[in-house]
Amino acid sequence: MAHLTVLRAAVSDMFIGSRRGAVFVEAALVFPLLIFIVALIISYTIIQYEEIKKQVENHSMQREASMNGEIISKGECEFVRNIDFLLEEI
Repeated sequence: MAHLTVLRAAVSDMFIGSRRGAVFVEAALVFPLLIFIVALIISYTIIQYEEIKKQVENHSMQREASMNGEIISKGECEFVRNIDFLLEEI
């Protein structure tokens, strides 16, 4: 019984004394993971932005190719035409 009490006291001292070390270990595991996740989110956002930019450039090239002077010669709907001209004015 006395051995169990001594063992329990030793284990308790070991865990209480190492709380500071546990915080550092936890921070060493959590912060790099957090930085990695943020970097992934930023890179995903950049990739999606570049894809949208390509789509917009492709749309603009197709629109310019379909224009005959200042008049759109293909059957582009009125709504899309108004939005495109509105964006040019902005």
